[in-house]
Amino acid sequence: MRFVLPWALVAVLVAGGVAVAATSGIVGADGKINGCFRDGGNQQGELRLVSDPAECRANESPIWWNQVGPQGPQGPAGPQGPAGAAGPAGPAGPQGPAGSQGPAGAQGPAGPSGFAGFQMAQDSEQSGTSVFTSAIATCPAGTKIIGGGFAIQGQVGDGVNGPRVLQSRKFNGETWLVEAVAPDNYSPTRTYVVTALADCVNA
Repeated sequence: MRFVLPWALVAVLVAGGVAVAATSGIVGADGKINGCFRDGGNQQGELRLVSDPAECRANESPIWWNQVGPQGPQGPAGPQGPAGAAGPAGPAGPQGPAGSQGPAGAQGPAGPSGFAGFQMAQDSEQSGTSVFTSAIATCPAGTKIIGGGFAIQGQVGDGVNGPRVLQSRKFNGETWLVEAVAPDNYSPTRTYVVTALADCVNA
């Protein structure tokens, strides 16, 4: 059996001898693949696969190659590659057991002194013919004001038709001012009382 191949395929056959052997069935017992190639003429370099080199013609030269070449020597170790990118953070681990209780800490410094002598002063004023009603609570001598508030009592009605507070604030030293106003249609007979409350401590 003969196989005629162009010279351009010689390199391919040498590199791919396994494929040729698998399809042609001409690999010798020693693992060699034999062929004959033209030495000259218009068909110079033409390659034929043969089962025996003796089949080469007068104008051909025998050639052979192994189906599998010998193993080459081990190459030198390559340079170390660059460090890879950091991987993603792993999932959070389970919560560990509670640790033992630590020793008691040192006592902290003493805090600032609180207010001494707290008392509440108040002043109440009843509404009259004016739509405005004011009350002023004054802290006693020797004390100072730290805050205040108010109260409205009596026939006050609701938040729309009754009196409402205009201001509730510290006023003129150690006093607390509360001022309320009633709507224009508020009946003078519906009286109410405005009380100012002052929170006082020792000065």
